[in-house]
Amino acid sequence: MAALAMKQAGIKPATKIVLYWLADHHNGETGLCFPSLKTLERQCEMNRSTIVRHLEVLESAGLISRDKRVRDNGSQTSTSYSLHLVPVAERNSPCCKMQQPPVAKCDPLNLGILNLGIEQEELVSSLPALSSDIDEVLQAVEAYNEASTRTGWPKAQTISPARRTAVRARIKDAGGMEGWGIAISKCEASSFLTGRTDRPFTASFDFIIKQANFTKIMEGNYDDRTSAPRTADQHRGPSGYTQAGGRGPDASIASIVARRRIERGQ
Repeated sequence: MAALAMKQAGIKPATKIVLYWLADHHNGETGLCFPSLKTLERQCEMNRSTIVRHLEVLESAGLISRDKRVRDNGSQTSTSYSLHLVPVAERNSPCCKMQQPPVAKCDPLNLGILNLGIEQEELVSSLPALSSDIDEVLQAVEAYNEASTRTGWPKAQTISPARRTAVRARIKDAGGMEGWGIAISKCEASSFLTGRTDRPFTASFDFIIKQANFTKIMEGNYDDRTSAPRTADQHRGPSGYTQAGGRGPDASIASIVARRRIERGQ
């Protein structure tokens, strides 16, 4: 839902940040969101009046609706939000396609700067680049969380500005999202990083995105050392990384990505 929020057209980036964090709280079962204004202030890094202004813009655009809730004693509790996001296919259809207004050119900035609430023209060079960047970060977090259900790693619950910056850097270090997926698979295959050794240790999201640790992951320092080769079908992770065989335990991410690209004729 958060990824779809970033694809909505016709709203300024600062407003889109508020929509993104609303969507991050979306409950798939009820279809509602219940973040407090205090929570949105912290996550969007904006003051309350700015948050309220962007919520009014989103409601006027028909992208959200609000329902103010009260407790039994009459005091107000967090507002309930319903999202009315336009599906990508519908948005791009001839009858519904919305054109993004032109923006001034400047150096690309991260979300932390966008959260200042400054006007769109003063901040970004292109909205598609921003959406693509956010999508990659979300995909990286989702890949980690998917692996965490199998390994017992603590799930990544929030994406702070510091984490966003680190994830973008690690994706770049790995040569793209394919390399990131291989890195997660290498971690998942590592007995040390999944607590399958006599040492009481398991990896975490922050451990993996730390530059020094990620370099060791890329270079195979945490890979299991096996004396007997195994078949290529053994210990294959979701991204195709295998502990032994043709992609041995010391295979680096760079070599695996390069081999795959050669196999695909790229």
